[in-house]
Amino acid sequence: MATLVFEFKPPEAKDPKALQAGAFNVFQTHGNTFDARLKIERMRGRPGVNRRSGHLAQGWNVQTTATATGIETINWLSGPAAEQNGRHGYGWVQEHGADIVPVKAKWLCIPTKENQTPAGVTRITPREALDQGGFFRKGILFGKVGKRGIVPLFILKKRVRIPARLGATDLWNSMLPALEDQIWDVVERCV
Repeated sequence: MATLVFEFKPPEAKDPKALQAGAFNVFQTHGNTFDARLKIERMRGRPGVNRRSGHLAQGWNVQTTATATGIETINWLSGPAAEQNGRHGYGWVQEHGADIVPVKAKWLCIPTKENQTPAGVTRITPREALDQGGFFRKGILFGKVGKRGIVPLFILKKRVRIPARLGATDLWNSMLPALEDQIWDVVERCV
């Protein structure tokens, strides 16, 4: 996932330490607000993604540091949502979109609504379905789930297009005007 960086290089000031401290507080607050808004607004359904596991939210990091040239706020992904073995992680895929293809199998098994909980979690795996007498017909894996009888459990696909839907970059960009106003308030007080 691309790292979002914003660097502030302070002008000459009467009190450079007060300027840097004030700017640091503004950047830190901005980064923390972005992190909270991303997790609340974009990781709990539309718009954005449904939050079925905490890996994407837990893997999102925000750090504000003071450097020799100014102050920067960096956002990045770590853990299971980040890049793995040279492949884009699902955090990147949710932000930018991608075509998903099977890596170790011939087909992707896409669960149907009959095989999902209300939260969208798969009830039974393809292996479990086959072990319980499941069968294939015209690109669909049928099997039993509970007392409902035989239902379509998975649709088999060669590839699936995941659209870009997280919107972290859009959220970050929409927050920049407020950051700019707050920084200029600090600069006007210290210059």
